[in-house]
Amino acid sequence: MPYVPRPATTAQCTHCNATFEKRHASRKYCSNSCNVQASYARTGYREARATRADLEQMLTEMKQLLQGQLAPVPPKLAAKAAATKPAPKITNTKPTPPTPAAKAAATKPAKKITTPAPPKTAAKAAVTKTTAKKKETAKPTARTAEEEKLYQARLKKAKAQVRKAAHAKANKRTEEEEKARSRASALLREDLYVKW
Repeated sequence: MPYVPRPATTAQCTHCNATFEKRHASRKYCSNSCNVQASYARTGYREARATRADLEQMLTEMKQLLQGQLAPVPPKLAAKAAATKPAPKITNTKPTPPTPAAKAAATKPAKKITTPAPPKTAAKAAVTKTTAKKKETAKPTARTAEEEKLYQARLKKAKAQVRKAAHAKANKRTEEEEKARSRASALLREDLYVKW
């Protein structure tokens, strides 16, 4: 059965009130931009941009203003209310003179409030004493000449051992690489021999 499109019906856009042809019953807006603008207007996400109808109306109003046919736009209700509201009355009241007690309080300097330090507990005092002792005992002692020689000899020996281990590791790696190369070349030779 061939596709038969639905007959077009005329409808009015719910956003800009323009007439358009629709082929589906649930279509409300004349274009995607009207759909988006109506969504923005509903949710308050963004200020809706002016539609084509709004722009055309603005153009006609501007033309009429230039020709002197259009009256100026009336002020908004809030502006009207502000214009009609009477201004608040300001009464000249003399300030009352301060009392002598208030004068004296104003001239005295403010007292400094100091809080005493909290007393140390016995446990805190014991902890501070032990940490002080540890600090005193942790001071490095000067080495004698013999101890220094022994230390330097041990250090030299350790460095030599590390160097030896590094050389041995490098030699082993090179040997393994050589073996792998020789194996690969032997396999290649065998392949060539079989092919010939």
